[in-house]
Amino acid sequence: MNTTTTETDPIWDDTQMDEIPNDQKKTRAILHALTRIKEDPRVAWYCGVGTQGWALLTEALAAEQGKSVREIRKAWNPKHADNPENPKVIRETAAFASPEFFRRMDKELQSNASKGDWKAWNPDRMTCMDELHHHLRKLGRAIRLNDKERIAEFCADIANVAMKTAEVHGAEDGE
Repeated sequence: MNTTTTETDPIWDDTQMDEIPNDQKKTRAILHALTRIKEDPRVAWYCGVGTQGWALLTEALAAEQGKSVREIRKAWNPKHADNPENPKVIRETAAFASPEFFRRMDKELQSNASKGDWKAWNPDRMTCMDELHHHLRKLGRAIRLNDKERIAEFCADIANVAMKTAEVHGAEDGE
């Protein structure tokens, strides 16, 4: 997975807490991380109880809120910590997704195989955006025409481009 950026990339300057006073920013960041650990069993597996990250975050929050470390750790103890590589976890996650839709995604990849090697394709971000916009426009037209076959096709195309975008430009699992 290619997650390398250069310092000219806009991500180096993007901010999310401009509206928050400076003295509240560290608490916001700590709470965000702890919430992800507490609510997502996959994140809890890598960053939960027993990890240095969880220990440091809970200790910092206790100091920030003037509470005991034990009180904070009890409140922020993850509900579950499931190994994401466990086949049971994979099956449970897949239960939320439609097997028919996955088959449609695969069918679209197969029908587009003549366009090049999908696995080797390493699009830049602008190409990903262009591909998403292209297929979204086609989907909009199919929806307006109530063309069910084309709606399914273009949704699968969009999902495939989104999957490739995440593969090439997204965060590693657990981040």
